[in-house]
Order: sequence, then structure tokens, then C-alpha cells
Amino acid sequence: MIRFFPVPALLAAAANAAAANLLFHAPLDGDPAAAISAGDPAPLVAKDLEWAPGPHPGARALRMDSGGALLAYSAAGNLPRERGTVALWTKREWDLSAAPLPWRTIFATPMPRGVGKERVGSGALWFWWWGDRLRADQSDARDRYRTWNVPPLDAAWHHVAFTWRPGRVEVFMDGVLRSGIPDSASPLRDALDATPVPDRSAIDRFFVGCSDATAPAGSLLSDFRIYDTALSGTEIRALFDATAPADAPAPPDPDWASLAAVAAFRHERARLPGEAPGTIDPSMLALVDEVRPAGLLDDPENFSSVGPCRVLDPLPRTADGPCRTAGGSGGMAPRSLEAGPSKGDRFAVRLRLDPDSPLHLLEIDVPDDSLRTMDLIVQPCKGDADYAMQVGLLLGGEYPNSGRLHVHRCLLWSRSPDVALVAMTARAGAPAAVAAVRAYAVKGARLPVAVPGGARTPGRHVALYYEDPAVNLEFGLSPRAAASPEGFAEELSRLAATMKFAGQDTLFYPGAWYQGLIGDRYNPRDHAPGYRTGLYEAFDREGLGVVPTVNLNNMPVPDGLVTAASLDDGSLHPTPVAIHDTGRPNPGKWHNTPPNFNVFHPAVQRYVEGVFDALVAEGAPHPSFRGVCLHLTKHCLLWWGDETSGYNDYAVAAFCRDRGLEPPAPVAEALQTAACSRSADSSGPRSGAATAAPLRGAAYAAWLRSDPALHEAWIQWRCDQVTAFYARLAAKLAGARPGARLVLNGFVPADVNHPDFLAPDYLARANRACGLDPDALSRSIPNLVLCQTAVPADYRWAEIWRYAGDAGRVAAAREKQLRLDSEPGFWSLLRGADFPWANLHDRYWESAIGRDAGSLSRPWLDECRWRVSTLNPAGANALRHVLAPLRFGDVLGLSKGGFLVGTYGMEDRLAPFALVFRALPPVVLPDLPGGTETVRLRGGGWEGTNYVYAVNAGSAPAALDVPLPPGAADLATGEPVPGSPLRVRLAPGELRAWSAPLR
Repeated sequence: MIRFFPVPALLAAAANAAAANLLFHAPLDGDPAAAISAGDPAPLVAKDLEWAPGPHPGARALRMDSGGALLAYSAAGNLPRERGTVALWTKREWDLSAAPLPWRTIFATPMPRGVGKERVGSGALWFWWWGDRLRADQSDARDRYRTWNVPPLDAAWHHVAFTWRPGRVEVFMDGVLRSGIPDSASPLRDALDATPVPDRSAIDRFFVGCSDATAPAGSLLSDFRIYDTALSGTEIRALFDATAPADAPAPPDPDWASLAAVAAFRHERARLPGEAPGTIDPSMLALVDEVRPAGLLDDPENFSSVGPCRVLDPLPRTADGPCRTAGGSGGMAPRSLEAGPSKGDRFAVRLRLDPDSPLHLLEIDVPDDSLRTMDLIVQPCKGDADYAMQVGLLLGGEYPNSGRLHVHRCLLWSRSPDVALVAMTARAGAPAAVAAVRAYAVKGARLPVAVPGGARTPGRHVALYYEDPAVNLEFGLSPRAAASPEGFAEELSRLAATMKFAGQDTLFYPGAWYQGLIGDRYNPRDHAPGYRTGLYEAFDREGLGVVPTVNLNNMPVPDGLVTAASLDDGSLHPTPVAIHDTGRPNPGKWHNTPPNFNVFHPAVQRYVEGVFDALVAEGAPHPSFRGVCLHLTKHCLLWWGDETSGYNDYAVAAFCRDRGLEPPAPVAEALQTAACSRSADSSGPRSGAATAAPLRGAAYAAWLRSDPALHEAWIQWRCDQVTAFYARLAAKLAGARPGARLVLNGFVPADVNHPDFLAPDYLARANRACGLDPDALSRSIPNLVLCQTAVPADYRWAEIWRYAGDAGRVAAAREKQLRLDSEPGFWSLLRGADFPWANLHDRYWESAIGRDAGSLSRPWLDECRWRVSTLNPAGANALRHVLAPLRFGDVLGLSKGGFLVGTYGMEDRLAPFALVFRALPPVVLPDLPGGTETVRLRGGGWEGTNYVYAVNAGSAPAALDVPLPPGAADLATGEPVPGSPLRVRLAPGELRAWSAPLR
């Protein structure tokens, strides 16, 4: 019998921490007794144990698969209570394809049993498989646990480890930290929400491979160890290296090049003659189901509702049916069914799809006759919900009604043939309504390409912008399938085809999200291993571009740095933690609050540069790599956030030094006492920092605001620091990939309570307070894209903001909110930019309404619990916000998106626009005479060709005379122009362009 004991390398690693002692070691090599133990080495219970070949030649391993198998040891001396590590080798034997997957226990302490007893707060330790996720619990009052989804999860030997300590749990696999970063909390919130260490004194035993004789591991187990502290990543790696089988295969890297080659172009085709961009020819569609909700009120197998419903009189159909399907023809429509007027009133109707087609086109007839704010989703009737189609419509109010039936066309990639359409009133007094739904299978699951020739010709860009890393929830694959390399390659093929159908040529997708670089350690939404390489390989072939986005809110801080005491005592001033004008850091709040960290601190910049460098190194070898985007939300650590943040000692001292200022005595004394002039190189508290006035940041802010000129100098200095930081990043990018650009996406939320909100230059001031000086940025960074984000859904949803002030100001704020992106001041960031860009963020209607007691769920339907629906104007108003920036200046890039694809229901309008827009030159064209406030005429020369375009950004048809040079031709069709001036009629949202040789 072979027993495994600690080897010198392992002992050396453990010696790095004085308290890292091996308390318990059960080799599980044919004998359950421990070889090393600080307590009783013999098991308390060893029942129905079975042995099998182990990870090493000639070794044995414990098989825990029987429902009656039980193995328990005494906790006294063997199991640490406050902090510790459990590590072992395991080989899965349970069926990964089973659904639902059972939970399987690797290690556990007794769980609370009986009425009124809960695991949360009990301190129970639990290391287990939760479906296909490896999960570790320490059961404190905040239920801090961590999971990691293992996409390959092959039936091979893997080393797993679980560490716990107050406030933190970590999961390791094969020597790598897999899930040590929380996804929604900040270190500041953790400090404020600190909970006491659970009392584990009553734990008298622990189980290996089971939990109280339940949930057996379904696996082989070997080399089980317990340490008396939470081992570091280095120590875990040393343990893995010291105990790994000699023939253990290294985890293979996905062969992304081969996978991309197989999947490329699988779901696209050329447009048929007469097939308009963004539409599907009827010959490529097969009607598989048609449902009229008003006729299903008495059909409980196909209809469900919450709240009252009423039947409306029929309306004439709209004539804008570019798909020319039978359902989109003229004439009177069926009666509509309207949901109740209360927020959350809704109904569901059942649809049967073609089980052999993953792609369908849905036509949803909606009455465009009154104010409607409606949420529309399509979900599988049973099983896991998906987000393949969660959209919404805004009708009436600021979007004039047509008085007809609007035909809303959506693409649906679905993995279930049995689905439900749910129509919901998303805002009180604006009820949802649907007349009919038709489902067409798309033959061959292939979509026509809107812009022939791909994206390799020079021009402008129309992009899909994901704020959230949610691509693997939307294209008809299960999250588990999408997390595998093969599934992700198929998903990217579907994504590419969908983008090309809509006329989009570039994808913005998170490379680093809230807590850091997405990868092994931090993997929100369970991406496939090396997903960015897979994305580049796929889009290299597809002729599309990729821009990874950086949306960082937090960074690692040393344990014990942020505590309830340090938030108040001033000791955080010299650290990366940002001090606000209250004298304290962010009190643990999240989105739309000032940052947790100060962008001026060297540790913050080093952290960001590390993430940036990793993204550039991955992308630079690929032709699809177009740059890196800094996603600049108020809360991110990439800038100052707003004027209320950044009052750390070192920032104020540097400002005084750089500007040669002598602050007043109280400020000077605080700065001197804190001894902060050289403290910015330290990430930890500095002696003396806490002895100065604890809330001195408030005094700094008051002084800097006491004089308008001084305050403007302070704001400009902050802009200078951010400009210098971004210039350094942009230079790295230019050196690694010529032509790649740094994209700065300004995402300042419209704060109606801000005292400057009603000022014409509100957004310009807000951007400067964050650190964006557009003139300085353009002078300093040649490869720069300046991008301004608008949030159209917020205009209709003005009620979500908490208004303050007198009734007159409230009314004015509401009115301004409704037309915010129709004001020239909103786009001030883009004036003078060499590469201006406008981004439309689809703020999704986010709610857990499906969890309510009064849900739609019936025997045939499990209502999707969570909504992330994108609300957009419909019909002739669909491109209103896309065109808004063009009213005030030329832009070279337009993007749209959020959690979902974001263009569902407007492809038939977006694609014709993209066909023309992307053919225009990548230079800013000046205004030409002949335009109006909403109809713009622009033109100029580039590389031997003269370009002219006219765009109607208004809500009514327009006509104008366009003077064109000799030899002009239509840029979209290539047809020659009969003469000049050309009389042009433009529908709302229409873009026309022409080109001619320069003479």
C-alpha cells in the first residue's frame, strides 16, 4: 500500500506562512485512516466504502457513489474553525448529461436540520458540485460562497481546493484560483457589512465524499488534506505540483483556429435579387405557427394572464412590411388583446416552432394607437429560461402613433420548439397589446448579409455593443453548451450572421468587467476557456472587428486595509481608496455612485495597465482586433467619476505642488500632518495619516470650491492627469497594432437632481468633472475615438429618478429628460474629435417579476423569472436616437446594445442605414448649405473621391435639393445620378449618399 506524505517542496511552500500547518491527511489509498492528524486519525464512521484504482500507478482511491456510503471523522484537532483549507484529488464518475444534475458532496460539516434551522449563519462548511458548478460555502450570515463552472469537466483526475477565512471563500482547481473574486460587492461594502465569524465550536465531525449519508460525491477521492489556514495561491500551486500524477495530462487549450474554420460563415448567405437589407425574402421562410391572443382567452393550455385583459377593435395594417409575408400585407388586422393598465399586467400565448430549425423570424402585430410601454419576451415553456428574445416597444407619447397596426419583426435563435410569447405592461397607464404572432422557420438557418464585401473596405462602423458579458445567453444554445469551445464557436457563427444581417461590422464585448479581467479566476456568465482568442479567430475569418471593453469597478486590496474603522479615521487617505468630498470613501454603494478608487494613485494605474496589457497582447496578432474601449461609467476606477470624488491627500498635495499654490493654514496643516507628499507610491495606510483630521477631505473640497477660478484649475488638473494616463495606454496600443484605437466611451448618467442639470452645458461640465477634456485628449492621442453614450430608454423612464426641488424645476427636468439627446449640448464631447462615435445604451427593463406569487406559471409554462428587456421606439421612430447625434455633427461610428443584442425589431431600418453609412469615408465631413434643423447635408473629399450625404433625423418626411458634382453615383446602388441638383425625398430616418471622382 502506498501512502503519500508532504514532500520538501510542499513543506517549503507551507513555510511561507508561519501558521500553514497540515492538520489532517487521509491518503484514502485503500484505508480510510489518516496518516497525519492533529486529532483522532481513525474515522468515526466508515460504512459501505468501495475502493478503485487511484491517480498514481498501484495506488487506490475511495469511490463514494453508493447511497449508503458514509465516511466521517472527528473535528476535534483536525478541523480549523475560523480559517482553513481543504484539498484533494477527485475524478468525476457521475453523468454530466443528466438533467437536472444532482448535487454531489466532496466535503461537509453537519448541516442544520429541522424547522427554523438554516444553513446560512450556521457556519457549516460545504464543498460540493452544484449541478456542473464546483461550489464552496462557509455559511456565514451573508452567505459568502463561491462557484466555478468547469466547461470541459472531463472524467479525469483533477485537484480541487477550498479555502475559507472571515469574509472570503476561494475555489481552486488544478493549482489555479478559479473563483476568488466576488461579482457584485466592493471591499468598502464588505467592510460596512462585516458579519461576525460564525461560531463553529459545536461542529464535532466532518464528512468526506458525502453529507450526513446523503448526496454522495459520485466520484473517486484521493489524498484528502486539511490545513489550519487559508493557503495562498502559491501554496496551492505547490501542493498541486507536489502531488500530481506523473502522467497527468495538462488541460488542453482549445484549438480555436480549427473550430472557427469549421463554424465560419455557417449561418450567412448573399442577398437574393430584390431582397432589401435587413429583411428575409418570403421564399426563405416557412410559416410554422400563427396565434391570435384575443381568440385564446378560454384556452388554458395555450393562454395565461396576470391582471385584466380586454379585446380591442381591429386596426388597418401598416404598409411597411418589407418581408412581404402574408401576415404583413395590407388590409384589416384581427382584434388585439390588451393587457391590464397596471405595471406588471401581462399575458402569455403558446407558440410551436420548427424543432429542426434553430432560427425563426417572428412577426408580432402591435396596435400603434395609444401610449404603450410594453415588454415582449419569448421563452421556452418549460425548462431553463433563456434570453434569446427579451425586447420591448415604446409607442405614443414622444413617439407619434401611426394609428395602424405595427408589424414588429424579431429574429429568434431558440433551442426549444415549445415557447411562449409574453406581453407585459411595463409602465402603469401604457398597456401592452398584441393582435397576432406569426412564427416562420428560416430555411437553413441562414441570414442575408446587409453590406456586401464585409468590413475590409475602408469606411465607418456600425457596431454591436455589449455592456454585460452575456453573449452566451442569447443564441439558442444552453449556457452549458455555450461555455464549451465547440458550442462557443457555433454561437459566434450565429452572432456573426446576426450582426451582418443588421449591417453591423464591429463587436464591442467585455474583456474586463466589474471585478477584473475575465478569465479563469473571474468568469461571469461562464465563458469558454480562452473565449477572447476564440472570438478573434472567428471574426478574423468573418471579416468583422472586435473591441474588448474594460469596465472595472474594483481592484484587489490587502486584507484588513478597509475596515469599518478605517472608513472613518482618515487612514485610507494615502491608499488607492478614493476619498469623497464628505471626507470618507464611497459607503459601499454601487452603480451611479462615485468610484471606490482614485485613478491618480499609481497602484490603480498599474492595475489598469496590467489588465490593458493583457488584452492588447491577446488581440494584437489578429486582424479583427480594432482596439480597446474604456467603458467610463460613473462608478468605474478609470477616471474621477464626478466632482465629489478624488480628495485624497496625495491628489490635493500634487495639485498644489503642480500649480504652485499655497493652501490656507488648515489645509496646509492637514497636508503636512498627513505627510502625504510621497505617500502615493504606497497601497497601504501610512503612519501619521490617521493623526491628521480624519475627515480632512471635506475641508479640501470646501477650499477648492471656495473660488470659481480655483475650482476650475482643480478640474483642469484632474483632466490633465487622466489625459496623461490615457495617452500612455494609447501609445502601447499603437505600438502593438498599428491602426488600433483607444475608445473612450463617456457614460455619465443623466442626473436630474444635479444642480446643473438644466444648464445647456450640463454634460460638458459633467464630463470634465470626470476627467474628460476633449480638446486635450484629441491633441495628445492620435489613435483616439471619443464616444458619447445616450440612454434612450431612460427618457421614457424618467419616472425612475427621484426628483427633488420645486414643482417648476421638476417639470422642467422631466421635459429635458424626454428630449435629452435632441439637444446639441448633449453631444459636446464629440465636437472637434477626429473620430467621433455615438453609442446607444439599451437600458434594459430589469425585474424579477416572474418570481412573484401571481406569476404566469401554469402546468404548461414556467415563467421566466428575470427580465432584461430592451425597450425601443418602433416603426418610423425606430432610428430616432441612432440619428440624433447626426443632427449636430458628423460621426464616424455608431453602436447600440446592452445586455442583449439590442437591435431586435429594427433590423429592417438599421440595415439600409448601415449599408450607406459604412460606405462613407472615415473622416468628418463638414456641413453643406441646404440643410435644416433636422435634415443635414454634408460632404467633402477623401482619397480622390468626393462624398455627399443627406440624412433626415426628424419625425416627418422631408425634401431637399442636393447639389452634386459631375459623374456622381448613388453610394448604395452605384446607379448614376441623372443631374444636379438632385431632388431628394427622405423618409424619417433615411440616409442617402453619393460619390463622384474629385476633379
